[in-house]
Amino acid sequence: MPITACSNPQNDFVLDETSRELAYCVDVFAYATNYSLINNNEGAAKVMVFQQARATVAVMFMNIVNDRVPADRMKAITLAGRGAKPYLDANPEKLGGLIDGCTSITTDAARLQRNSRLWGKDFYQAVEEIAARLRAAIGL
Repeated sequence: MPITACSNPQNDFVLDETSRELAYCVDVFAYATNYSLINNNEGAAKVMVFQQARATVAVMFMNIVNDRVPADRMKAITLAGRGAKPYLDANPEKLGGLIDGCTSITTDAARLQRNSRLWGKDFYQAVEEIAARLRAAIGL
């Protein structure tokens, strides 16, 4: 998976490898959602939204400090995902393989985080909330 390290002089926090991968996967799943919608495949788009929500919650849960995710970590998470769209725009044939790899990475992280809590919710409650917000944002 072509995940690059987050190197931004304006952000001193460096994510661990799994967090970088998950952040990248969030954007891969977002790309796949849009691709599915462009191809008029609402079912696939809903699946990708769910995967995006799982990756989002997993990376958030991994970066909790004192019951919140600090701003420097949030910024690093956002920056780590930014390479997905340009890569997939240049290599659309790689989307299926990235989805498979990201699903595996996300499933492993979800397994580790399933007993964690954030925002007064357990892992799967948080996933459902984020997925509902994402679906609403794109009209699903």
